[in-house]
Amino acid sequence: MLSFTTAVSVAVEKGIRILPFWWPGGSASEVERPGAAKAAAAYARQSGARLAAHRHAVTPETPWSLSPAHLRAAPYVARLVLPAPNGASIAAAAPPGVRVLAACLRNITAVSSWLTSHG
Repeated sequence: MLSFTTAVSVAVEKGIRILPFWWPGGSASEVERPGAAKAAAAYARQSGARLAAHRHAVTPETPWSLSPAHLRAAPYVARLVLPAPNGASIAAAAPPGVRVLAACLRNITAVSSWLTSHG
C-alpha cells in the first residue's frame, strides 16, 4: 500500500486528481488481469481521465504509472486512474462523500496536521 500512497502524494503535489482503481495482485489469474485492464480503461474513458500503465509498460504515450519516478517525469494531467492491488482498492471502497487520506512517509507531516485540525 505504501507504493500507492507515495504515488498519490507525488501526483497530488503536481495537481493531479487521482481516481483509484482496484488491480488484481500477484496471485491473480491470467483471466482476471485482462478483465481488470478493460474495466480500468473504460473507467478512465467514462471519467475523462488518463490511465496509468503498469510500471514496466510505460511508453511516451502513457508515461504515468504507480512509480513515483514516472509520475514526477510525466506531464501533467487533470485526472489519472491509478490502478493498484491494495491502496487503490481501499480508497475506491470508501462511500461517496467520505474523504480518504493517502498517508506516506513523504507527506506524514501534512497528513498529521490535517488530522489534528479536522479532529
